[in-house]
Amino acid sequence: MFTIGLNADLLAAVAGMVISLVCSYVPGIAPRWAGLDGAWKRFCMALALIFVSAIIVALSCAGVLQGVECSQKGVWAVLSALFSALVVNQSVYAITARSDKIPVRVIGEVS
Repeated sequence: MFTIGLNADLLAAVAGMVISLVCSYVPGIAPRWAGLDGAWKRFCMALALIFVSAIIVALSCAGVLQGVECSQKGVWAVLSALFSALVVNQSVYAITARSDKIPVRVIGEVS
């Protein structure tokens, strides 16, 4: 059994990792992600955070993970971490500089 310490940092890191891996390894996703409007990217990141939170609760209740109590108290702890992760994630996205001058390279594209 694996033990985890659940917090907003972990949720944000796992959700970011999921999006990064999907954009890197699922054919055709990277150019679509690059072409998305900022609002859609924020929405996808929020969905990833919610998905990761649900998976953590499900695995904890199934006995695969330890660290999150499978009770109402545990669910509230996950929701609290999720809320914090959402606030931090969306805030960082809003204040970070983005540039349209960064070229998007498609796998297999010859420059």
